[in-house]
Amino acid sequence: MSRGWAFLGATVVLGALATGAAALTLDAASVTIGGKQGATFRFRGRYTGALDAADPVVVTVDHAVLRVPLASFARKGKTLTYRGGRGAGRVSLLRLDLKRRRFVLDASGWPLDRIVGPFRLAVGSEDSTDCRLLQLGRRGKSAQTGGTSHKPQHLAVVTPTGADAGCDRLGTPHAVPVAVPAATATPVEFTVDLLAPTGVDTSSLRVVRADQSHATLCALAPAAGPLANRFTCTTTVTEAVPTTIPFAVEGRLGNATLLSPGATLAVVAPITDVAVNEVLAARVAAHDVWSDVEGRLGDSLPARMEAIRRLRAIDGILDADLSPDGSDIALRYATGWLGLLILNRPGDDAASPAPAVQALRTSPPLPPRPRGIFRSCDDGSGSGTLCCTPDRRDLLEGRTVLIWDPGFFTAALDDGAVAEAKFQEHACLGFTVTKIAGAAADVASVHQFPAYSTLVMSTHGGIDPYGRFLFATGERVTAETFQQHRADLDNGLVGIADIGQFSRSVIPVPKDGLFLVSEDYFTHRPVAGRFPENAIVYASACSSAAGHLANVFIGAFGAGAYFGFDRDVSQPYTTQQVAPQLFDGLLKHLRTTAKAYEKVTPKVDPFPFVEQDPVTNKKFLVHRFARFVHAGRDDIAYVDAPTVTPESPTLQPGEQAMLTVEAKGSGTCDLTHHWYNEGKHGHLEGGDDVQNTSTEMTYDAQAGAESGADGVGIEVFPPDSDEPIGVACDDVKVLAQCGDGVRQDPEECDGADAAACPGQCAADCTCTHGPPRVDVEIQGLVGNAGWQIVDADGTPPRIACPPTCSYVGTATGHGIGRLRVFPADDPRTHDPPYDVASFTGCVGTTGLPAPGPSCFINGSTSAHVVVNLRYRPIVAVSMAGEAGQAPTVSGNPVDPFVGEAIGFACNGNQLLTQTCARHFPPGQGVGLGTASDNPPDSRFPIQLVSWDGPCAGQGIGPGGNQCTFVHGDADACITTTFRQPDGFGTTPRPFVGPTCPTGPGP
Repeated sequence: MSRGWAFLGATVVLGALATGAAALTLDAASVTIGGKQGATFRFRGRYTGALDAADPVVVTVDHAVLRVPLASFARKGKTLTYRGGRGAGRVSLLRLDLKRRRFVLDASGWPLDRIVGPFRLAVGSEDSTDCRLLQLGRRGKSAQTGGTSHKPQHLAVVTPTGADAGCDRLGTPHAVPVAVPAATATPVEFTVDLLAPTGVDTSSLRVVRADQSHATLCALAPAAGPLANRFTCTTTVTEAVPTTIPFAVEGRLGNATLLSPGATLAVVAPITDVAVNEVLAARVAAHDVWSDVEGRLGDSLPARMEAIRRLRAIDGILDADLSPDGSDIALRYATGWLGLLILNRPGDDAASPAPAVQALRTSPPLPPRPRGIFRSCDDGSGSGTLCCTPDRRDLLEGRTVLIWDPGFFTAALDDGAVAEAKFQEHACLGFTVTKIAGAAADVASVHQFPAYSTLVMSTHGGIDPYGRFLFATGERVTAETFQQHRADLDNGLVGIADIGQFSRSVIPVPKDGLFLVSEDYFTHRPVAGRFPENAIVYASACSSAAGHLANVFIGAFGAGAYFGFDRDVSQPYTTQQVAPQLFDGLLKHLRTTAKAYEKVTPKVDPFPFVEQDPVTNKKFLVHRFARFVHAGRDDIAYVDAPTVTPESPTLQPGEQAMLTVEAKGSGTCDLTHHWYNEGKHGHLEGGDDVQNTSTEMTYDAQAGAESGADGVGIEVFPPDSDEPIGVACDDVKVLAQCGDGVRQDPEECDGADAAACPGQCAADCTCTHGPPRVDVEIQGLVGNAGWQIVDADGTPPRIACPPTCSYVGTATGHGIGRLRVFPADDPRTHDPPYDVASFTGCVGTTGLPAPGPSCFINGSTSAHVVVNLRYRPIVAVSMAGEAGQAPTVSGNPVDPFVGEAIGFACNGNQLLTQTCARHFPPGQGVGLGTASDNPPDSRFPIQLVSWDGPCAGQGIGPGGNQCTFVHGDADACITTTFRQPDGFGTTPRPFVGPTCPTGPGP
């Protein structure tokens, strides 16, 4: 079955691939399916990209990706030829004419017999590709339904009418649940990601059946939530008998039809205890099949192809195919549940990087840093100011670390162990490290992820048939755990993993299998909370950057930065090169996330594995070409940029000032400080160019100095690094005329001449003022709904409102530069009941209105800040009436969009536990939808009779029911009344509730 291409989707998600892929031209094609050897094919065509310098050359057929290094080609003039031998699962010929830009691709024994809908054919490199969507013209009923026939069938290859750029516009769609029971009306949510939105008519996107009917299943609309360019729709699916529903997404790009790759939705028989036992037996049989095939053919593509054919014949397995990244075998059991036979290819424990790929080189010791690096900004006026441009940094204030490690690797090749050692080595930064290891790293434990400011995952991972990332837990599959995760297995949020044999670096896993967690688990299950601001995630697993987990963690759960790998990766690369360099960069050199990533070399896995040709017994190196990937914020760091106080002190000749530098987040670490002074009007203690570990330095103004200023600069270095965290600068003003009784610039007063501040002239010829203060006033708060306002510059916060809404500083300032507003969610709706509509008294703010913005103020002058709150009224749904199946009503934000809002779903089977409500900002467009049917053509025992409030009189059946309205300033409760249409023999049951909540909550 066509499963999509995870590599393309992954790179678009993480911004590594340009979206302007060129179109491939197909001159001739032949495909034959059936027979004992599987499918054979030949494609001839033309490409437009330059491949003479591409290494490796990347060829894609459907979801199978072949990467051939240039060294594997025979070169004759401008022609490159690669021969992979004959037999099942092989590319017998790949020829590239670099001059005329033509290609020939021959292969045999590939599992193409169950392709449905459009599939990709692409030729290119890692960073650019020429691509075309193709379809196979079916002959015969068995071919049309995906059946297996041993009689060879010669299929026509059709180039669908559509946009040339179709390959890089739409990702592979998928459904939740991934399987539905036969003879049961089941709501199904379809999702697709728009990879390159430019020019696409998004209002035309729809999910269609990829069969002869071409029927529309539902019209897609922008999804609620943080994933940009994700589109969803929900429809009710009812099929009388088990079958497979092929589907794809169709839309318009200009005057052309836009297509996605095809996918399938399984319709399965009712899941009985017999079916569950059959799945358990099939799992063990799958493990045994791979052990046998791998023993004869090695860890190779031919071995995977033979295993797939044998797995498809096992009772309890509905389908088997290559995973979209070509590394693993994706399974779908007869129950509809998903599984992965994880076969990520190992490298030897003592493997060396391939000579064709540049290995990591040890950098020579850094030379001593030169003195006098500070540049004067003096414009001739004698200002003495230094030019300091600190690096932009955003402090990760949290110090809680979770190392989540099911225990698949030996300590020497375990990223979890590497990270744990690095955090212990730099304990002076104040980390609290928690480790969830072995069987404790189960499905339930992933709910703890958002509670930590740093998350390190060390596990196996893979890509399922829909291009989603799944990672393995340490939780074993037993009869008890099977039942515990039954609902998530049905929905495809959890899968079953079997893990093949590995090198000595990998610890054997239980033969009874382990549970997998899908990236969709985090958005479709009630995983509570958000990561602390600027949290860092390092996901050490194969293909951890090949799905949307980075976007889920960053967008939906508020993490700041994400590090992972775009495909199958070797343990020597991750543990010997990536993890040590990354965590040394973040913890030893205290770099920002971008600089830490930049310093990791190489970015591509240089460790190959050895594959043996089962025909010739020739051994050769196979490169992974896995890339280390960074997504999210560039400027996050564990230690903030240094600052110096007091800011711009003013001294009389002969006076002293104690200057103090601070780098927030440094804990108890002994930082080194390089102090520098221009020395025009005073001097530093110990000289004007001195390096020490002290955070304090005395400045002495010269006794006979003229009026002016000295620029003082401070570089701050980590304890074990010659790489500075950053630089801070200060101007020390020295007065020369104070005390002569005559007020002169820059004096505010002098002795008896105190007209500017009668009776308040200080010894330094300045008027004495009361210390600056900050006061915060909250307007619009109703009841006890929780809002907290704190200053982001104090530990503990100097303002924590409520109860303390004011702070009085010292004569030199109050030091508060940023106020943060933290909302408390309404526990009934699990979202914030207020927005900040406006601030007054701020120098600047983040975007408003919003539930949790920031207000920036001057750190040295008094400020009176007023926070104006605006209530977000509730949209709630209550059910009434009776029907033969549970109603489902969804509510989502639609145009016009005026603020932050998320949708909700209300299921009639869960009225005792669901609130069926959300807070929406006033003026926000809201859309409600539910499915029903009307006589006389009723197929489902449910019909929407009416809905009231803003939905009264709108869009009732047949089929889908849609209501849209602009939300006002008051709470809205919409009662949806259902009935069972006539003609059904089922006994209707009542659906009543829940009670609509009102107000901001307790």
